[in-house]
Amino acid sequence: METYPLHSRGLLKVPKSLADIVESTIGALYTDCDSFETVWKVVMPLLEPIISLDKLENHPMTELHEMCQKKNLKLRFDDSTWEVDKRVLVFIEDKLVGRGHHLAKKDSAKNCAAKDALDNFSYLFTKI
Repeated sequence: METYPLHSRGLLKVPKSLADIVESTIGALYTDCDSFETVWKVVMPLLEPIISLDKLENHPMTELHEMCQKKNLKLRFDDSTWEVDKRVLVFIEDKLVGRGHHLAKKDSAKNCAAKDALDNFSYLFTKI
């Protein structure tokens, strides 16, 4: 948790049942009171110690896809060697802009590659 604090990008192994419990609790609250405002009043104090609005950020895959679509840039992920070296590469306009690595999950490697591409984007595409 200390290494990958808020957006673990799939690098933390959390039981799916935990997410199911939270989701079903929120759903039950909404079904019972039929008000988003009431649900938010109940749920927010539970989340605030963990997640504050100033810490929320877009998922790197979503952010990268949206950025490329807005600028009409061709985005391509290459995971063809993942089975061999557990790496995923990101290309924008056929230029290598990001790399990601994860030993167990290809999706996590893609997420890390997308984050790396976002970090490198302004340096590599200054004129866009």
